[in-house]
Amino acid sequence: MKRILGVAIVVLCALLSASPASAGGEYQTPSATVEVLDDGNVRVEGSNCPPGSDVSITIRTDADDAVVGEATVEADAEGDFEAIIDTGNASGPATVTIECGGMVQVLGVNLGGSAPAAPLPRTGQGSSVPLARLGIVLLTAGGLAVYAARKRSARSARALA
Repeated sequence: MKRILGVAIVVLCALLSASPASAGGEYQTPSATVEVLDDGNVRVEGSNCPPGSDVSITIRTDADDAVVGEATVEADAEGDFEAIIDTGNASGPATVTIECGGMVQVLGVNLGGSAPAAPLPRTGQGSSVPLARLGIVLLTAGGLAVYAARKRSARSARALA
């Protein structure tokens, strides 16, 4: 019984101490800047994407959520990317969504002016690794509790016999 508990404790410690980077080689959220050019096009430059991964960029107007521009580019060997996107004659506030490596960054931009893009607050968690770890810990703890209860009841049954 002590040996099983010792092994369970070692497994739990290993699960809890493993970093997300070692678990899946995850990258951070893409970091990008958005600039409206004089000709109305939008330049998006950024970094923190997995090297060689596809970077999907979509620009939607805030008024009616219509797509006014989109592009897919490939991140270079350092994870950097750049795209110039034609937005036609769209104007007003818009949202720029940048996706790469399973991560997303959302920026606001004013297509009719030169106001700098301001990052929107990040909501949610980019990784489910902590939740998976918690699930494994709870399953292990439950299994150990059932095992200990059965062992105890088996011992008491032998004592009564």
